[in-house]
Amino acid sequence: MTEWSVVEETDLGGTTWFLLARDSVPTGARADTKRLAEEMAENAEANEVSSDPDTMRALADAERSISEGDVVRGRDAIRALLDERCRACPKVD
Repeated sequence: MTEWSVVEETDLGGTTWFLLARDSVPTGARADTKRLAEEMAENAEANEVSSDPDTMRALADAERSISEGDVVRGRDAIRALLDERCRACPKVD
């Protein structure tokens, strides 16, 4: 009878993935198998993101903003933007 061991346990989006390996598998092969399992989990996460229409719209909007230069970079630029927005807010007495 073949003995199996849990090499990796990963939780992804509420689903637990178990990577099993035969006890007779050499350590190097187990490491390769673990890397494969990590890649599979990353691909599953990417598929989950890409199948969400709201997320894809938000990503497209962000890419459009970047391509149009509608972004600020750096701490000082962000502070200036926040200061400008605060000056535009109505004053409360």
